[in-house]
Amino acid sequence: MSITTQELKDVIGELFTKLDKDNSGVLEKAEVHEIAHNIHAKVGEEGKPFNEEMFETAFQKLDKNGDGKISKDELTNFFINGATKRGLLSDAPQ
Repeated sequence: MSITTQELKDVIGELFTKLDKDNSGVLEKAEVHEIAHNIHAKVGEEGKPFNEEMFETAFQKLDKNGDGKISKDELTNFFINGATKRGLLSDAPQ
C-alpha cells in the first residue's frame, strides 16, 4: 500500500490535533504512541504487528532533549522520512 506525502501529512496533522487535547503544540509519549499505532494500521504492511521496540527507539531519536514531548514538525518529518525509506510514498522521488 502506498500513500502520498500530502495524505500522510494530513493523517498526522488530523491525529496530532485530536490528540493534543490541551493545544500545547506538543505530544506526550502516550499520545505519540497512539499516532504511530494508527498510522501503522493505515499504511503498515498487512499482517505485520506494530513493533513496540522500534517505537521506543524512534521516540528516543525524536525526543532530542529527553523531555518526553514531540512537536508536530518533528513527528511529521520522522514519519515522512520513514515512509520514504520504506518506499510507502507514491510521490517520492525515485
